[in-house]
Amino acid sequence: MDTKSITASITNRAEIKVTKQAVSCSGSFTLIEKVNKYKNEFGSDPTKWPLKAVHDSSDILINELILKLTGQHKISYVQEEICHCRTVPTETVIQSIKQDCHTVKEISRATKAGTGCGTCVPQLRILLSEILRK
Repeated sequence: MDTKSITASITNRAEIKVTKQAVSCSGSFTLIEKVNKYKNEFGSDPTKWPLKAVHDSSDILINELILKLTGQHKISYVQEEICHCRTVPTETVIQSIKQDCHTVKEISRATKAGTGCGTCVPQLRILLSEILRK
C-alpha cells in the first residue's frame, strides 16, 4: 500500500482514512467494528480487502475506500448540481445516499431532488446503483 492520504467520509458523521501504512476511522460503533473486522480478517492493507454487499452506510464507506485505493472509484455524474428545479447539489444527494437513503423516494424526501420536473430522476437511480454497487 503506497498512498499519501485517501479518505471516504460522510460529512460531519464518519470517516475512514488511510495514510502511509495506517488505517484509521471515526464515527459509529458499527463502522469502527467493521473496519477492525476487515483488518483482522484480511490484513491492514485495504487494497486487499474484498468489496462486500451494502447493508448500511459503513459498508458504503468501506467499499468507497477500497475503490479509491485501487483506482476504481467513479461517479458518473460530474456536474455540481444534479436537480436544477430545486437547485440540489450533486454532493448533497451523494451524502444522502451514504446516510442510508437507498431509494429515489428517500433521496427526494431528504433533499427535494426529483420533486420538480423529474428529469434528474434517472440520474438519481444511476447514482444509487453506483454507490450501492447494484
